[in-house]
Amino acid sequence: MSPDLAAKLAPLRRRFVDELPARVDTLRAALTASPPRNEDALRAAHSLAGTAGTFGFQTLGETARKLELSLADADSGEWKRLLEAVAAEVAAALKDAGNAPAEAAPQKSAATTRREMFVALVEDDATLARTLSEQLQRFGYRCTPYATPDAFFAALGTEAPPDALIMDIVFPEGGLAGPEAVLAERGERLAGLPVVFMSARGDFAARLAAVRAGGRAYLAKPIDISNLVNTLDAVARDESPRPYRILVVEDSELLATTFCQILGDAGMETRALHDPTRVIEALEDFTPDLMLTDLYMPECSGMELAALIRQMEAWVSLPIVFLSGETDLDRQMQAMQRGGDDFLTKPVAPEHLVASVRQRARRHRSLRAFMVHDSLTGLLNHSALKERLSVELARAERSGAPLAFAMIDLDHFKKVNDTHGHAAGDRVLRALARLLRERLRRTDIAGRYGGEEFALILPGANGDTALRVLEDIRKNFALVEHGAGSEMFSVTLSGGVAAYPAIAEAAALAEAADRALYKSKHAGRNRITLA
Repeated sequence: MSPDLAAKLAPLRRRFVDELPARVDTLRAALTASPPRNEDALRAAHSLAGTAGTFGFQTLGETARKLELSLADADSGEWKRLLEAVAAEVAAALKDAGNAPAEAAPQKSAATTRREMFVALVEDDATLARTLSEQLQRFGYRCTPYATPDAFFAALGTEAPPDALIMDIVFPEGGLAGPEAVLAERGERLAGLPVVFMSARGDFAARLAAVRAGGRAYLAKPIDISNLVNTLDAVARDESPRPYRILVVEDSELLATTFCQILGDAGMETRALHDPTRVIEALEDFTPDLMLTDLYMPECSGMELAALIRQMEAWVSLPIVFLSGETDLDRQMQAMQRGGDDFLTKPVAPEHLVASVRQRARRHRSLRAFMVHDSLTGLLNHSALKERLSVELARAERSGAPLAFAMIDLDHFKKVNDTHGHAAGDRVLRALARLLRERLRRTDIAGRYGGEEFALILPGANGDTALRVLEDIRKNFALVEHGAGSEMFSVTLSGGVAAYPAIAEAAALAEAADRALYKSKHAGRNRITLA
């Protein structure tokens, strides 16, 4: 365990120690009642056995486990002796905690904000430089043009370094002046800077010079903006993947907080649920990548919970990991057969917990990406989008928030394929997908509905807000220039928007947006209509 994590867990460990006398009182009261409340005592001993080791009290945990086994065996008469042994271990833990030095509060790291992505463009054709700068801006890249390599290198010492450099090959100084200038400057000044070369030249000598200058990519003129943006995304954007989302179902608030702290310290996003009867709502609200659950809970056991979730089509593939003090192999296998994917026995080391959860969550996300994403655009596919619409609509109904659904269709797309070829058509589709990802919020959802049709789910947006968002997308996409050989062309789009709560059902919402799209088409295309 890292010192920082240990410091973060110290207050939780202190809480556990403070609660120990009450735990012993609960055990003693249950076992000395008339008649004895054996089930209550068994549950209390099981909880103490699993929790003590988590907070570093191994001997106490082992003694509590022996008490639990003794209580489970009706013929055992050892429970009185073991209860007193537990009480003695608790007294020792309280004494040690009282003598322990106060834990230093963990130092908070300074918050950092992500810089705007910035590229430098070295191109002596002023018209091309201006056009590319404007095009890149529509996809989230701020671009500063320079007419010569010398101008760029002169500015490099006085301005913030770019995230990527786009360099032409040919300049008045020579047919390979671009890569020669980069090669001459290679060193600390360009350390780690991705360089993308572009040129009307496509011969071996030009490409070899670019490679020797450390070029990460080589694009042929005329430049297709989709290819350029995809290249920059690959070499310049340091996009951290969305943190794994872990739902922790644990009736002990202290343990749930501890597990969330451990996983959160490892960069995961967590949510604790203490009442398993609310799991359906938590799944829809949080959309986890993995569920971590206790095996024994008062309202609903972990096995029952797993079986319930496996009967829900939307969550049939969700990894479920049991985390329990249960050591009986038959019981563990029984739990796995009811729908579990893994079983971790308490106490579990933080490193083991993090590694197990991360591995399962990573595999689930990778497999689900293949299942729900369109292979060409990377957006959600038709069936996944419909599923998300139902989930988001249910969430909007519970919260009372608005929600908008939009349909988008590319205008005269058949003509694009017929005139410029299907490869060019595919680049247009990918360009629109990329623009949607850039212009929408992280909470918005985009998908390819089929062919040249796309659909958007905008949680929290009413009809008028969604109309403004779609208008911005429409205007910007119309200005994007696509390439096919030496020819450049642009494409427009039409759209329709419908909104909840005016329309309250998913199917009706989609139909209304489709009818609004139909109106946009018949009103002349290149427009957005609100249902």
